[in-house]
Parts: sequence; C-alpha cells; structure tokens
Amino acid sequence: MARQRSAMIDNVRALLMTLVVVGHLLEVLPFTGSSYLSAAIYSFHMPAYAFVGGLCFKRGRNVFREVLFPYVLFQVIFCIHSVLDPQASGPLQFTTPDRSLWYLVAYAFWQMGASCLNLQGKWGVAAVGVSLAAALAAGFESSIGSYLALSRTVCFFPFFLAGACIRENGLERFEALLSQKSLWRWAVVAAAVAMQILLAAQHSRVSMEYFYCSSGYGKGGSLAIRALVLLNAAVMTLAIFLVMPKKQLPLISYIGKHPMPVYLLERLTVKVFTNSGNLFALLPGPSPVWLAVLTAAIVLVYTSKPVVYLFNKLVRLEIFFPRKKQNA
Repeated sequence: MARQRSAMIDNVRALLMTLVVVGHLLEVLPFTGSSYLSAAIYSFHMPAYAFVGGLCFKRGRNVFREVLFPYVLFQVIFCIHSVLDPQASGPLQFTTPDRSLWYLVAYAFWQMGASCLNLQGKWGVAAVGVSLAAALAAGFESSIGSYLALSRTVCFFPFFLAGACIRENGLERFEALLSQKSLWRWAVVAAAVAMQILLAAQHSRVSMEYFYCSSGYGKGGSLAIRALVLLNAAVMTLAIFLVMPKKQLPLISYIGKHPMPVYLLERLTVKVFTNSGNLFALLPGPSPVWLAVLTAAIVLVYTSKPVVYLFNKLVRLEIFFPRKKQNA
C-alpha cells in the first residue's frame, strides 16, 4: 500500500527553503541586525534540510536523474557565468561544487550510503552513532574540505541517516510522537529558544564557518564547537517539527512539494543581479522590506506551475523519463 504524502514534511520543507532564500539575500541586502538573522538561519537550516532529505529517503532512487544531472548542468551554468564576470576566475570543474550546489553532491553520497546500510531498529541507531563520531572526527583531517563537499557531507550525514531511519522504521510513529501532549515537547522548544537567545547575545563572536562545517578544525573551530553546533541544529530541527502543523496548509504545503526549482534558480538569480553592477544596491527604501518582498517573489515565481513544469521536464529529464507520482 502506497504511503500517503506527509503534509508535515512539505510544511517544514517550505519553511527551510524560504530560509535558504532569505539567507542568500541577506548577503546582498544587509541591514542592522541582519548578521544575527543570518547566523540564526545558518545555525540549523542546512542540517535540518539534510534531516528532511532523510525523511524522504527511498531505496532505488534514481540519483543521476534527480540530483547529479541537475548538479552538472548548474555547475556548468555557474562556471559560464563566472567566466563572463570580470571579477571571477576559475576553470570549469566538477569536483569542487559551487557553494550553493554542495547539497546535491552530498545528497548523492547520502542516498547511496544509506542504501548500503541496514537501518532497521538498533542497526539504524548504531549507524547514526558511527556517522556522528565520523562527523566530529572529520575536523581533525585537513584534507576533508570543499573537495566533493566532503566536509559537509560527513558532518551532516548523521541528520540524513536519522531521517532515513525514521522513514524505514515508520514515519507514522514519528508523527504520532510529535503529536503527543507532554512536557518534553515544551522542554525541547524552550531549549531551542534559549539557544537562539544565547546566539543573539554572542553572535558577534561566532564565526559563520562554524555553521558551514566546510573545513577542518585547523581553519577555525574545535571538537567542542562542532559538537555544540550539531547539538544546536538537532534541537532546532526537532523544535521546528514539534511546532509545525501536521495538516495541509494552503500554499505552504504546495511550496514544500517543489523545493528544487527554488533551490537552484534563486541562487542563479542572486548571482546575475549581484554581478550585473549589483542591482540590489539600486533598490530604494529599507532593506528588510525588500528582503521580504524579494523572498516572497522568488519563492512564488519559482514554485509556480509553469516554472515547475519546465524545470521538471528539462532539468530533471522528465521529458525523456516520465516520473511516477511519489510521496514525500
């Protein structure tokens, strides 16, 4: 019997993808307090998205069509754009992803890695534990960095595996646990709020590199800092799932069904506007207003039905390989 699509996953995915857009726009539309907002977003949204990817894990998924071909295509597009940009340089290559494409490479590794593991019961728990130990140990090896996005792949693999374990052991049980009315729910949410308050108080002393997890401890950070970063991400991720409505939400659930066009096309949009004389600097009025307006516009345009249809046909190769309807 086919699994019913999870509205909860779609709702969380819509939120996280919107935060991706906000995070990228904050780089070109800074304002007073934006440094904390950026730190707050990056402190959890990447591992949280890895966890969501795990919740959607499915053995036998066509990794080439779904992620590797889009990666190669947009890596080429970004490299061509860099060549046309007089301030950028670098040959066309595929081993070091453009900073916004690392997730596709990591997802391919996660999907193939998880497919080789027994994620049932205690075996799944053991796999998550080993992957967490590897994420912490990877920082001691300087050669694990941006090449093939290995550092982020290793660091965020525990989140993907945790989601995959939940998927294989019963997503319904996870949703039922989240719906329980008990004190632990409020304790998790309170802990998440406390962590964000602490980050707000100390964000000027916190390097964004800690959250990127894109390099070893030799370039900043330590075992203790990475452990705290992963703990914060885990608590924030769980808190989001606890407060997120489990039912279909108008527009939001629809947006959550189509994250890939937003993920790839918004970054290209930001690159083009920034490198074309920084058109964002010409916007009148306060940046927070434009941040909200542009975020809404990007998300709504790139999840519109015509864009999604063309994207799936051309980028996900559905014009050659019709895709069966899948559940989240």
